Amino acid sequence: MKFFGFKENGQFDGFYTKEIHGDNIPKTNIKITEDLWQELLKGIYKYKLNLTEDKVLDVADKDIYFDKVETKVYDVPKLPNTQELLAQQITNLLIEGKKKDVIITKLAKTVDELNKKISNIGGVN
Repeated sequence: MKFFGFKENGQFDGFYTKEIHGDNIPKTNIKITEDLWQELLKGIYKYKLNLTEDKVLDVADKDIYFDKVETKVYDVPKLPNTQELLAQQITNLLIEGKKKDVIITKLAKTVDELNKKISNIGGVN
C-alpha cells in the first residue's frame, strides 16, 4: 500500500510506504493503490478534496481527487558545439592579430619618418 502525503493546505508532501517510512508517514495522507501511484508519477498533480471516509484511492479516482498541474516548458537555448566555439575563437584571434599588425605597421612607418627627420637635422639615430 502506498500513501499520498499532503500538507494542511492540501499541497503534495510526498509518497510514502510502510516498508520504507514505517511510522513516519504524515498524519495527513490518503491511501492509494500501486496503480494510482504509478499513474501519479507520470505527471505533477495536486490534491483536490479532503476525504472524510477511509477510502483507498485507485486509478479510477484520479480525476475525482487530483488535478493535474500544468507545468511550463522553457526553451533551452541551443549551445554551440565545441567546434563552433573553437572556430569562433580562432577567428577572433586572427582578427586581433590583423589589428595588431596594422598598428605595428603604422608605428614602424612613424619610426622611419622620425629617423628621417632626425637625420635631416643632423642628429644620430
